[in-house]
Amino acid sequence: MAEDTNDAARQQVAAKVLETADQLARLLKGEKVPEADLTPTPDALLFIARDEQNRAEAAIFEELVDLVLPELKLMARPVRNMYATREGDPHGDMATISAFLGSQPVRHQQAEWLDVPGERLDGLGLHVGVPKDVKEGETGVLLDRDLWLLTDGRLVEVCCVGRWRIVSKRLHLQRSIITTRVIEGHEAVNVFPLDGVLINLRGYLHRDDALMRLEPGSNLAERRERFDALLTEYTRLMKTRTEGLRRAGDSPA
Repeated sequence: MAEDTNDAARQQVAAKVLETADQLARLLKGEKVPEADLTPTPDALLFIARDEQNRAEAAIFEELVDLVLPELKLMARPVRNMYATREGDPHGDMATISAFLGSQPVRHQQAEWLDVPGERLDGLGLHVGVPKDVKEGETGVLLDRDLWLLTDGRLVEVCCVGRWRIVSKRLHLQRSIITTRVIEGHEAVNVFPLDGVLINLRGYLHRDDALMRLEPGSNLAERRERFDALLTEYTRLMKTRTEGLRRAGDSPA
């Protein structure tokens, strides 16, 4: 539904641009053209405001990423390791799941960045049936969409599918990567809840296990101060966005 609204707003903005260009061309030819109402619709205004907001959020996010890389490099592990079978499920049959998924995931599973160390910043996961009403021996489906920050500064999205099983009251997971791609900051802030991502990023600047291994000259105090200043700026942006949405909602259609 949100994508449909954005598409409609894009079309409205594009139509206004084309109309204005057509009028300008006719004026240059000496033709008379009727005055047109170039006032953007509320939907178009919302789209423009959201686009500007997204760019501002992405700029803040990308600078925050740079600030935490020294600490992240001390804790990172290869992305691929996260998606290996965990806790060892002797009853699992990932071969069956992989065969069902087809050939495309095989190509994605060979992506070079999966072997680059990184840290998972956030995820959109769905473990169907867990933890409500679960019983010993039951199985279910899981779907995950994760955001990773690599030690070289790249952002990576990893989507996987698999299943869970309850064995001796413990949750065992098996997952298989189906797609993965390198994404830009503006894509990350569009897909993943930025509030949770920022909380995780800030945690890297206050992790004792990493800070004890930092080399001299890491400018930790300065980076912490800059990080918190950017968080304040992000909070201001959120307030501005909320106020803008409220005004747009009060505007006549």
